[in-house]
Amino acid sequence: MKKIIYALLFVFIITDIYAQDIIHEYQNLQKYWYYRFRLKNDFMLVGDCQGCSMPANTRNKGLQNNLYWSDGGASDLGWYIGILATEYKLLSDAGEPTDTTVMELYYALEAFNRID
Repeated sequence: MKKIIYALLFVFIITDIYAQDIIHEYQNLQKYWYYRFRLKNDFMLVGDCQGCSMPANTRNKGLQNNLYWSDGGASDLGWYIGILATEYKLLSDAGEPTDTTVMELYYALEAFNRID
């Protein structure tokens, strides 16, 4: 039994295991921006109005295209703020423009102040 455990440990130590493929880095980036686009356009309205910049939990794609929020709105908003903060850091490190991200982060913090 010890030989099997040692063999498995040896195999895991000498192999290179990556969580995300370097070859598919561009595909991962495209996937992120696609889901980011869907979040902004399908599950929320960015702005300073009542209910704006609050991510919705579900969406009804019927004739009226309604959004629905649950009681966990503050935690969903916290995740959204965390995503925006990470996006700001990555964009600024890459030398990309961060104006839109800063604007969305401002509106998300204002939404948090509204529900507080």
